[in-house]
Amino acid sequence: MKLLLKSIFNNGHGELWPRLVTADRLGQPLIGTRELCAKLDACLRESGAVLLRGFALEHQSGFRAFVRSFGQAAFNPAPGSTTLPALGAGMYEAADYFSQRSVPLHHEQSHTRSWPLKLWIHCERAAVSGGRMQIADSRRIYARMPARLRERFARDGLIYVRNYGGGLDVDWSRAFGTRQRSTVERMLARRGIEYTWFGRQQLCTRERVHAVAQHPGTGEMLWFNQAHMFHVSALPEAERAALLEVCGYERLPRHVYLGDGTPIDDGMLAEIRAVLDAEKVAFAFQTGDVLMLDNMLVAHGCEPFSGQRKVLVAMTEPSVAVRE
Repeated sequence: MKLLLKSIFNNGHGELWPRLVTADRLGQPLIGTRELCAKLDACLRESGAVLLRGFALEHQSGFRAFVRSFGQAAFNPAPGSTTLPALGAGMYEAADYFSQRSVPLHHEQSHTRSWPLKLWIHCERAAVSGGRMQIADSRRIYARMPARLRERFARDGLIYVRNYGGGLDVDWSRAFGTRQRSTVERMLARRGIEYTWFGRQQLCTRERVHAVAQHPGTGEMLWFNQAHMFHVSALPEAERAALLEVCGYERLPRHVYLGDGTPIDDGMLAEIRAVLDAEKVAFAFQTGDVLMLDNMLVAHGCEPFSGQRKVLVAMTEPSVAVRE
């Protein structure tokens, strides 16, 4: 197996990234032997992102077997914390309703108190056009972030707000997989999430978590949150205005505040998005590709696309907040 670097992955800082692993021959089966798993793990610890290209996988079953060969525990997001269609055992299918807009850079489940340390993304069928993957080094993002924002976010943390039901977001019973309010309340209490019921159909949750985190392996401080995705300023201007007219800030399907309850100024989010844009690396996602990510070291996203794309996602190595 060869380890190659190609200039198409130049990150704009004179470095070639992610690490590209290619098959010795086109269509070679991708089988997770002990030697290969050790080699790929070493690459991942060094670079945070490894792209495997040119191998053959037997669709979902082959991808599942490859992920399992690393011997890492599957991560299953808590009920209500993800919209990805579940395929079982920590595996999901990327939803195609995002095809007409970009999925911003983010770390999977960084808006909660528990997340996967490893993320695996398999392109079973590439889009007809568009759909480039985006990644960015969270260490570089943290270092580049304006000091006043980095310090404020690190000190205060964030409060993520979700409003389920009411015709604007998924119903709470579907999100949590039960029609029993008492069961939902126990789930939320175990996770330390505040909640309020509005009638029988609407549920509002408020979860206070980190905005930065320390990597458990390297000890490095990382920008690790989804404020730029949850904040209403992430919506197109017309859509934002229409939504606020209907429900106001209090009943937005999702929103975010600083940990002391202070609203986050639009200007702050604009600065954060500018840093993310400056650090992102984009590359075409090809059929058969497997992108391995350290979910804390590297943020990921996707550009708009057309055609019937199919992308599978696996999450492993459950972690918990190590620093807030």
